[in-house]
Amino acid sequence: MTHPCPLPVDWLDYMQGADEVGMTRHLNDCGSCRTLLGQLEPEQPATAWAERFHCRTDAVWSEDRPAKPAPAEFWFSAPNFEMSEAKIRHADLSIHNAFSYREVDRTLVLILDTSAESHDSDWLDVVPVLSDIEVATDTDLIFTAEENTLGTPWRTVFSHQCKVNTAQLDTRVGALTDIGFLTLTEALAGTVAEERWGAALQGPDDPRARLDEHLEQAFTRLRTPWLLLAEAEEDCESTRQPAGEPSGHPTPVSHELHVSRAKILWLHPIVPDEEMQEYPLAAATLAIPSPHMWVLDTDRLKLHGKLEVDFQQGVLLFLITTASFQNIVRIRLAVLAKGGEHHSAPFTPRTQLAVHIAHGLTRQAVEKIGAEILP
Repeated sequence: MTHPCPLPVDWLDYMQGADEVGMTRHLNDCGSCRTLLGQLEPEQPATAWAERFHCRTDAVWSEDRPAKPAPAEFWFSAPNFEMSEAKIRHADLSIHNAFSYREVDRTLVLILDTSAESHDSDWLDVVPVLSDIEVATDTDLIFTAEENTLGTPWRTVFSHQCKVNTAQLDTRVGALTDIGFLTLTEALAGTVAEERWGAALQGPDDPRARLDEHLEQAFTRLRTPWLLLAEAEEDCESTRQPAGEPSGHPTPVSHELHVSRAKILWLHPIVPDEEMQEYPLAAATLAIPSPHMWVLDTDRLKLHGKLEVDFQQGVLLFLITTASFQNIVRIRLAVLAKGGEHHSAPFTPRTQLAVHIAHGLTRQAVEKIGAEILP
């Protein structure tokens, strides 16, 4: 009498340890079931695919430390830094605010420029680099894997561009290729294709508008030494006495004079006709126009925009409606309001770019808006 072969599900139970004497006897006599059982057994993981990567080093980051960083190179920031190690040299200037950090995580940065217009050549422009290109915003320039020697796409966070000292850099790990260097040059000149930037933020609730806390702290550490140096220089300028003035009577430095030292192009206010009917107070009898539109029209820079308030965050914004420029890499807005001076973060002018100015300011409080040309 012929017995039917067990079902595949029965053989699966047998493979998992079911002790069936009859199935073992059947397996010895049935060649088809032995073939089926061989097909049901899990295959050993194949490792042949990894053999072609054996002993290859082209995908491994190698670190070195040349004498001086060069533009378009990727560097890790140093885990340890002290202000005294920066070898800051400047006439009649001393830093009273000590600053240091130790044993912190290294940050990957891209060198933009190594020429320093002030202090000494130890300072250079860098921009942080992150690998999560899927969250890039419209201030993040994206490089493809083919455009750098690290073999992976990157986004350069231009909203956190800053100056660092060479003592804040640890090791070089790679560089942009020729095509990547061309892309960077076009971006700094404002001629790079629009699709090379990330997507614009969709509002204050867009999670891409906020970095992780550890990244915010890392970027703050990078830019703090230069800001301390710049602040010390401003304090030195404000207290410097002109020749012949008696000691103990420092010359007051007005707010207007402080701003005029920078390369400022002042915007002109425009009051739209429809805003002529706005009243500052409910009991007012005269309509006092409020200039919310501001325009700059020069050969070097054309900038049109309007002031807006993000009421959820309490931030005064300048929304750029038109922007064009020549031989300008970056600017920042200098705003005079309530007797104080407020600056935006450095940025490259772009249409439909919302520039954060300051918290707690209204449009009516703004007295003047200037575009400061940055190196």
